[in-house]
Amino acid sequence: MIEQLKTILLFALIGLSLFLTYSLWYGQKPAELIADDVYEQVDAESPRPLEKTIVPEIVVVPVDDGVFLYQKGDPDFDLIWDELSRLLQKIDNSFVSSAQSGPPEDATRCLSSHFEPLLPVGVDMPWLTGLPGGAVKKIDLYCFEDSYWLVIIESEGAERYLELEEDKVKGLNSVLADLAGDKEAEYSYLNQELVLEKAELEIDIIEPVYVPVEEMVMPKLNLKAEKLDQELLLKTFFVDYNLARVIEERDGGRLYTDGEKGLRLTDVGFEYSYPRLEEGQTSASYSEALRSSNSLISYHGGWPENLRLEKIGLTSRGGSFFYESEWQMYYNGYPLKTVQQTRFSFNDLGLIHFTRFLFEPAAGPETTADELALNAEKEKVFTAPWYDVVSRAVEVMEERIVGPASRLRLETIELVYVVTGTKAAPKGTPAWVVIINGEEIILEAGDLEIIDEEDLL
Repeated sequence: MIEQLKTILLFALIGLSLFLTYSLWYGQKPAELIADDVYEQVDAESPRPLEKTIVPEIVVVPVDDGVFLYQKGDPDFDLIWDELSRLLQKIDNSFVSSAQSGPPEDATRCLSSHFEPLLPVGVDMPWLTGLPGGAVKKIDLYCFEDSYWLVIIESEGAERYLELEEDKVKGLNSVLADLAGDKEAEYSYLNQELVLEKAELEIDIIEPVYVPVEEMVMPKLNLKAEKLDQELLLKTFFVDYNLARVIEERDGGRLYTDGEKGLRLTDVGFEYSYPRLEEGQTSASYSEALRSSNSLISYHGGWPENLRLEKIGLTSRGGSFFYESEWQMYYNGYPLKTVQQTRFSFNDLGLIHFTRFLFEPAAGPETTADELALNAEKEKVFTAPWYDVVSRAVEVMEERIVGPASRLRLETIELVYVVTGTKAAPKGTPAWVVIINGEEIILEAGDLEIIDEEDLL
């Protein structure tokens, strides 16, 4: 009897061994091989076309003795860029820049568009397909009577010129004409002479810098953290997140890990890390990296309105090369500045690291326009004049300097919203951001009190 049981057990073990061997060779694929198939079914949002991936950092429209500035989040910004983008897409392989001359001396600059990240151009790109390739950092439109010229400044500084027929700029001219007089805030170009005259300071200016001519009025904002579908988000990072270990944290956060990669979810965003992929390299071109960034932001949470690709560049660490991409939310043309930035890094192996912390105005669908206007009226901030801002920033800078003082260089002065308050009730506080000698100084927009970085969410 015992011998029979041994025989049955032996046959059972042999059968199980054969079954497991069959499953290993012909059964379900391992997770890393099926990841793409599973992920493809759970996209948070379809990637955008390249035409919608890159937008200008700023558009400058000269008026009288000053300029109007347009940035992401300003409703008029999209109107201008859509028309300019269409114009650049119409310029085909007949564009031979070497045969073109620049605008006459009497021509007026009607528009300047600054690109950071750079605008990819050339064959297989939507814009300026007649160029041999590369990227553009600035495009100026000059007007003289019924003639128009584009001055295209490439990343290396080379200039190319193109004379345009009037009908090609008809759409852009129409938009600019409709916007004329609508913009209330006028800016002026800042140079050393103006700083010396108004602030009585000698300081170098890193061009271009624009400052408001008169005081601005900015409402304080009630904000809310971006609301993500956490189950959908988990599916974009894990083949089967139910198999991941879950660690509950004291601050309410939740950490998911499968032993190799980890995702930490909080009430205001997430952080993802896959350290093993740091050993990889990247062979992607700039345009391919743009497409990958577009896919990653769309795939892992989506691309909300007024979110802009702020920076993208090739970075190295420990002999490994990867792309790093930074993103910024805007409201009415002003950045929403947070201490925890939305950025990610990736290489040919995949996504290495991703932090996503986005805030948006808290007005819900039930909030009427009249209620929004009333709330804004109660919480208005009148901004200090720019020359007081520069003077105050120089004071702060001089207090921070240790050792011999160096020549001061003003790199940035801009109005932003800084995200402050608590995670349960975040606020958008109007502020000035000033960068001198690479040092960032944040001042409240009205009284110019210092806002420490630890006060930001």
